[in-house]
Amino acid sequence: MKKNILEPGKAGLGGFLLFLAVIMFTKLIGYWVTGAESIDITFTDILLGFIGFILMFLMKFLEKFKKI
Repeated sequence: MKKNILEPGKAGLGGFLLFLAVIMFTKLIGYWVTGAESIDITFTDILLGFIGFILMFLMKFLEKFKKI
């Protein structure tokens, strides 16, 4: 049971970090292009990263579920 939840959880964490990295990269590019004073990280950015967690978790979880 732990294997069926732990591996998708690790994949979900990777998805969260990947989405968050893409968001931060685009904000950094926007900062350089517009010359803004600062880079703002909002709660919405974290929620968008959470979408990456859900997508990767579900992909790995359903992949494990399919093998059972």
